[in-house]
Amino acid sequence: MFLCPSPISGSGASLVERTPRRLVVEFDQGAETALLEEALAVERECCPFFVLDWEASRGRLTASIAHAEHEPALNAIAYALGLGAGTQRAASGGLWP
Repeated sequence: MFLCPSPISGSGASLVERTPRRLVVEFDQGAETALLEEALAVERECCPFFVLDWEASRGRLTASIAHAEHEPALNAIAYALGLGAGTQRAASGGLWP
């Protein structure tokens, strides 16, 4: 997972949507998309509970999970992308750690 400092951290990631089981992020045009695609390949192999959708043409990543037990892993991805607790708003308006 993105638990260690990520080479894509701080690379212009902007939060689009955040719920307990879904994270949608858009990356600036200058983001290292090759590194992101490599990281996604690793994630798909090691963590099959993630549903990862990368729309390269839009620079949009959607990461989701089906079960509450995997919410900490989704939070770890948000954190690794530089989207700390203060920027994550759920649809209900609450903050997610």
